[in-house]
Amino acid sequence: MADELEQTLPQEDEYAKIVTENLLQRKKKKKLITSIVLGVAFALAVVIIILASVPVNLSPACLSTNFETIEFFNPNKTTPSEGKIDKRDDLMNANYDKFVKVFKQSFAEPYIAAIFGGTLGYYQVEEKYTDFSDANIKSKIGSSKYVVLTYAEEKTLTDRNGKTFVSGYTNKGEKLTFKEVYVTVNETNGVIDTNLYFKAIYPSGKEKIVVFTIKANTSKIADAWSEFVD
Repeated sequence: MADELEQTLPQEDEYAKIVTENLLQRKKKKKLITSIVLGVAFALAVVIIILASVPVNLSPACLSTNFETIEFFNPNKTTPSEGKIDKRDDLMNANYDKFVKVFKQSFAEPYIAAIFGGTLGYYQVEEKYTDFSDANIKSKIGSSKYVVLTYAEEKTLTDRNGKTFVSGYTNKGEKLTFKEVYVTVNETNGVIDTNLYFKAIYPSGKEKIVVFTIKANTSKIADAWSEFVD
């Protein structure tokens, strides 16, 4: 009987040891999994914070901010042209810099908001080969305030990603250029449909209206309007 008891005790000790080791291994695995999960969660949090703070430009690549002149129009006024900023006039440098800053803010949105809001890559084009004239452009813009941006030199018309715009009215490989673009100014706050009316110059020399509709918050320009007009 005593011999059987002596044999049983070591076996029980060995079993307890195995159970203890298994428990320790499980705890280590659980701790490792927890660490991995926390690490992934932290990494995702960092990515989300970065995406929420880094802005993305919603405007076409060709719409750079090296404007030569900026003119402000309000069709509801007797004299629609309310003011003009000329980059070449040193006295206007402060207003020029302020407008460029507001303009960039109008066409920028946090990356994550642009992804989930559907504004990233949103881009529509209307090309009806309509002659560019004061009457036609005013008819399209309607009663909205707008700014006319003029560049010193002709620029190639491109889409949002910088690819040369392919016209339905030119031969393959030919491009359109422009020096003027009319930007509608929305009074409603928020990133909404915004029209850009390009005074497109075709290879034939004819000037036509090409309309890009993108998402932007040009109410920022409307809010600062009084600072730019006479």
